[in-house]
This record gives sequence, structure tokens and C-alpha cells, in this order.
Amino acid sequence: MTYAARMRTLYHLCAATLAAGAFSVPARAEVIGGVDFPAGARSFADREVSLSYGNAANVAAPFNDASQALGVPNYVGATSPDYVSLGNTPANGEQSELVLEFVDNRLIDIDGPDLYVFEVGPQVESTEIAISVDAEQWFELGAIQGSTRAVDLADFDALPNGALFRFVRLRDRIDGATSTSPSGGPDIDAVGAIGTDVQDADDDGVHDQGDNCPSVPNVAQTDDDNDTVGNPCDVCPAVVGSPANDGCSGDGNEADGEDPGPRVAGDDVDERLGCSCGLPGSESRGSSALLAGGVCVALGALRRRFGAWRRSR
Repeated sequence: MTYAARMRTLYHLCAATLAAGAFSVPARAEVIGGVDFPAGARSFADREVSLSYGNAANVAAPFNDASQALGVPNYVGATSPDYVSLGNTPANGEQSELVLEFVDNRLIDIDGPDLYVFEVGPQVESTEIAISVDAEQWFELGAIQGSTRAVDLADFDALPNGALFRFVRLRDRIDGATSTSPSGGPDIDAVGAIGTDVQDADDDGVHDQGDNCPSVPNVAQTDDDNDTVGNPCDVCPAVVGSPANDGCSGDGNEADGEDPGPRVAGDDVDERLGCSCGLPGSESRGSSALLAGGVCVALGALRRRFGAWRRSR
């Protein structure tokens, strides 16, 4: 493919990416369920990590669907399956456990309440809460019960200063209380971070802390070679290697003879567009991967270079 053709392809791919709506809507403050969330709908846990019931009883379908605890609260009534129940754990039994993740935001400590659990139904049933940065080290926050559903992180001295908490764990508290099947125990409709951090440089809905390509949108977090570098930031996404020269046999200079297009001394981008990624006949594959990967962030500079090239012809 000629250099001119590659540049035209780049332009059209970038335009298609923007037209497809790859960029998410910025967060904005909203009052949801009677609670003020500075980041609006983006404040809520949006991925289920795990749900286990241990020895807890009195739960049956459809009230055992963990996905019902994701996103904004949508509770309608006790018989409507829009929440997940944790069941009743007997004395000395293994507790039920629900772990949720904040994907596009992180829970942080601000002035006032920071975490709000929408435990719904006729009564607020006692629910133990813990939070974590990495789902390995957990910090216990006690339990919500009665009319208390909010938690202020400032009340817990053991929490590390400035931490960005990614995970929330909810368990049925063993207190002898029981409620009837099929929705026994605490009923969780949503979990929201009032204190929230939404650092997302590429605005793809994945927080920078966990984004495998923080500078270019990668909504699905695609990483074909499983090297922790997302495809859009990976020069050769089909071959494992370093982010700087990911599996490519070229070393970033013009002397390696890989680029069939126009030679420009020190032109790394031109070099990468022609990189074979070490795969026979894959020059176009490497080029397409980089283009489709969202090199749109450099579109202005590349277009200027293309204009200079055309004027020189």
C-alpha cells in the first residue's frame, strides 16, 4: 500500500471511529434515588466479579442474578426482579458474598458520605461491607442496617490515604434474622460511589488506572496478544513484545528495510506503518492494526506530513 493510500485510510478510519460514538459522555452531577452523586450515573458499580451463597438460604431465581446490582438503582417493588438477594446465613455458616467492580470510576474519600448501598425492600437488612483496591487486600467498613445505607470513609483510620478503591464486597451479616424465599436476606439494587474519581483520559468508559490503553479509546479492552497493552496502543497486536516495539523485527530506524513506503529519516510512524510484526505477509495486518488502534490522536500531524508530501510531488 502506498504512503498516500495509507494516509487516506487513516483519515477514514478515524472518522468512522468518531462517527461510531467510541467516546463516552462526560460525567455530570445527578440526584439519583434521592442521593446527590457528583458523577451521576457513572458513579455506580458496573461489573459483577462474583456471587457465592455459601450456606445462605432462602434465595431462588430470579433473585439470584448479580447483574441486577449494577448501574443506577431501578427498584420497582418486592416482587419485581430488579435486585439481587444475598440470602440468610445461619449461625457459624459460610456467608454469602457479592463482589462488584467500579470500571469507569473509583471510590475515594471526600467530605461527607462516600459510598451508598441501595439495599431495598420492606426493611433494610444488615449487610457487611468491605472495599479493596485490588480485590486481594480488603478493608472492612462494618455493616449498614436500619435506616443507614451510607458510609463515610473518613470514619475508618485503617484506610490508606488517597487510595482509589475499585472493588466493593457485600455479605449477609450473621445476626439470626431471616426472611422468606425466594428473596431472603439483604436485597441489593445498586452500589454508588458518592466520593468518586473519574480519571479517563481517552473517555472510553474505563478508568485510567485499569485501562490497557489509556491514551486511545479501547472500550472492549481488546488485547489480542495478552501482553497487557491494548490493541490500539500496540504497534503489533498479534505478537507479544514490549510496548515500544511490540514484536516487530524493526528497531525504529530506517535502515531495517521493512517499510515499502517513502523513506523519511527518523520517521518512526512511517516505519511502524510498514512493520511486518515478524509474521510472513502481514505488512498490511500490522498497518491495519495500528490504524484501527486509534492513532487518531496524531491525525493532525500526520495530515500535515501528507500535505507536505503531496506538494513535493
